Amino acid sequence: MRIFYFASVQLGRADAANRHVHGVCNHLAERGHQISLFVPFRRSPSTALHPGVRIITVPALFSGGLFFTTLSFYLALPWWSFRHFLRLRPLVIYTRASFLDWIPIALLHLFFKFAYIAELNGIRSMETQGGVLKRCLIAWQERLSLRLCHGVIGVTHERCQWAVETGKLRPKQTAIIGNGVSTDLFRPMPSADAGRILGLEPNIQYLNFTGSLKSWHDTKTLIQALPTILAKLLLDVRLLIVGDGPEKIPLMKLARQLDVDCAINWIGLVPIHRVPLYINASEVCLAPFTLERNSRTGTSPLKIFEYMSCGRPFVTTRIGIAFDDEIESCRCGILVPPEDPIALGKAVVQLLNNPEQRQRLRQRGRQTAVDHYSWATIAERTELFITQSV
Repeated sequence: MRIFYFASVQLGRADAANRHVHGVCNHLAERGHQISLFVPFRRSPSTALHPGVRIITVPALFSGGLFFTTLSFYLALPWWSFRHFLRLRPLVIYTRASFLDWIPIALLHLFFKFAYIAELNGIRSMETQGGVLKRCLIAWQERLSLRLCHGVIGVTHERCQWAVETGKLRPKQTAIIGNGVSTDLFRPMPSADAGRILGLEPNIQYLNFTGSLKSWHDTKTLIQALPTILAKLLLDVRLLIVGDGPEKIPLMKLARQLDVDCAINWIGLVPIHRVPLYINASEVCLAPFTLERNSRTGTSPLKIFEYMSCGRPFVTTRIGIAFDDEIESCRCGILVPPEDPIALGKAVVQLLNNPEQRQRLRQRGRQTAVDHYSWATIAERTELFITQSV
């Protein structure tokens, strides 16, 4: 099957969006599909994709604001992809859904027949900060894009439900297919070996947060939990924060106010092949979430699947969504109340003081990741849904 994949991502970055695009494209190509991946012009030459994935770069305006980059990409897409449509005649356009999808989809539908499948990783109108007019404009474009869909893949139950209600879709036009993980790249290794490769100080128990520093990831509560953790442990503890984002400066200020800045290593963005090393160097990994946004959109956190695949125990937030049940059923992590630094701190201390429990969580997590959350499994489910939607 010929598939055109539209994604406004900068290939080569070690962020979650790129890992998802790589995982889906690579494994669909392994299953024999011909993938043409359309991305903005700027990309890393080190991008590692399956030989069956053809990268087509689309001219885009790269400015300080991400919005103008995304807008210019979607405005250029219909014209840039037109000649490729004439030659390849794809059966499917698959998008990493944007509220601007309607621009290329509506224009291309004037000339070609294809099935439009949107992969819904976020709901922009719920995440945008700004005035009411701005949010209403984005919400209107989201509805317009959804109503052009033949099918929607939502990474959570809540996002699929939102797509049905917003886009007037039938439930059978949606499928819940969450994030996945490269179980070959993210594999267990001894923490001492990983720490030695990274040059970390020995005789320290490391904690890990991997991900973007955005408000809904609630790294604020994580920083606030550090005084509880440090007060209850005799050994030195250090938090590794692997990632970057708009919350970094406020979080650094908060750490100084709480006098815990010396217990944090701000690693920043790292190449994808080094992310498993930081996870494996840590005894406990962390994935806190805020209640207000995530209870409406649900979560399918790529970071948790990577923690599990590396065989690392983790603590995350119970926010009353379907993903909570998945964690409880696999018994590979600990759930704590939302935005409760004391509860989060106590859960971390409990794990650090209980090596037998950590070992049980490690084994269950790795097995669950391999059996249910590998990108190969995600691609197989994606292929089935696309085939049914065409």
